Parts: sequence; structure tokens; C-alpha cells
Amino acid sequence: MRWFAAAGALLGACVQGTDDGSGGGEPSGSAAGPVSTSSAGVGGAGGTGGGDEEPSCTPSTWYLDEDGDGFGVESTATVTCPQPPGHVALAGDCDDTRAGVKPGAIELCNGIDDDCDEVVDEGACSAGCTGTVNPANGHSYTFCSSANWANASARCADLGMRLVRVDDVDENTWLRTQMLSRGFGQIWLGASDAVTEQTWLWQDGDPFWQGGPNGMPVGNRYSAWTNGEPNDDGTEDCAAMRSDGRWHDTECGGGRPIACELY
Repeated sequence: MRWFAAAGALLGACVQGTDDGSGGGEPSGSAAGPVSTSSAGVGGAGGTGGGDEEPSCTPSTWYLDEDGDGFGVESTATVTCPQPPGHVALAGDCDDTRAGVKPGAIELCNGIDDDCDEVVDEGACSAGCTGTVNPANGHSYTFCSSANWANASARCADLGMRLVRVDDVDENTWLRTQMLSRGFGQIWLGASDAVTEQTWLWQDGDPFWQGGPNGMPVGNRYSAWTNGEPNDDGTEDCAAMRSDGRWHDTECGGGRPIACELY
């Protein structure tokens, strides 16, 4: 009996020794202790944290806008949050390579559906003018009835264009075909040596020919002068294309059909 009493006393002393006043009476190091690892214990209610949480964001539909005109192409739709770079909230762009082409744009006489309503050049072309696009270079063109070189240049400028610049034989051939299909025997080119005699410039300021009939191309740029041209006599400062596709210089005051180009 004494042995049982001593054992009971010893067990009681061990239990009391583990209760150091920290509460719970659990052994030190036990996983069942009162310490919490939840975020609520740190930044939740009553905590001092909470600044690491992401602000709420509702996913929206965005459209890729490659030409930066504020409208994207519907087939590029993506639903995400936040807004991806280069994407916009509005769709309906019918040509994402031309910033001037978008819903609500002003329709021009250029062979392009500028306002994306599936109708080309509606109400945009004045009498005697037609628009078209060269599929080889993607440039838009407007052909109109006759004017002198200065007025032809002004008419092109009103369309945001210049008189045509011809950069290679393929464009020259295409222009000739367009000219003849409209019943034109000639068209003005956007070339002149009025600034400096025998220095031929395109309207954007690029030189392409230096000299007379025996001159040389500048920077290996294209030209299609007919034999003996340009034979400037001092007053022939503007260039035109003939029905055979060859070029000649002529006086700027005469009337010829107009060919404008957006380049």
C-alpha cells in the first residue's frame, strides 16, 4: 500500500510541474497549443496588417488595338483583369493596320471603307473622281479629271494625299493600267524640278533624278523617262505619265488627269 501511495504522489507532482502558468496544462512543444497561424491572427479583424491584399478587379473584355486608334478587332477579344497593354474596350475596327480606319471615321474617296460600315467611299467621291487600293503595296489612290499641276496638287492635299510617287516598275505598270481603265491618256506625277533646275524631286522632298536626258538616278531610285526626256527647255518643270507608261516633262500649267496617292 505504501508503494501505491508513493507512486500516486509522484505522478501528481509531475502533472503539476508541467503547468507553469501559461494556461492549458499541455506539455511544452505540443502541436495542440493555442498559437494560431491563420492570416486573421496577423492582418485580420483586430490585427495591424492587411495591406498586402490585392484590390478587387472585375474581369472585362478587351480587344487588341495594333494601330492605336482606340478600336480593336473583335476576333482578338480576351477576358481578363486588369487591362492588358495594347488592348482597348471598344471593338469594330475593320482594318487594324490603318489608324484612320475605324467606326465613325470620315469616309474618303480612297477605295477604303474608312468608317467600317461595309460600304466603300459612299458619298465621298466628287464628280469625276474614283478611289482604289493597290494590292501590291497597300496604298490608296484617287483618280480625278483634269487640272493643272498646282490645282491637282491642292486637290490631292485636300484628301490628305500627294500626287503619285512611283517607286518601282510594278507600281508604274499598275498605275498605267488604272489610268487606261478610266479612259485617261496621261496623268500627272508628283515630280518636279521647279525648285532647282534638273534636280527632280517627289512631292515629299525626295530627289530621284539629277540632270537631263543623260542624267542619273539619285540613290538608285526608280524612273521611267522616255527617250530624250527630261528635255527641260526652262519652262517644263513638271512630270507626267503617257499612255505607254513612260514619263516626260512638261509645262505645269496644262490640264491633265490627277492621280493622288496616300504614302
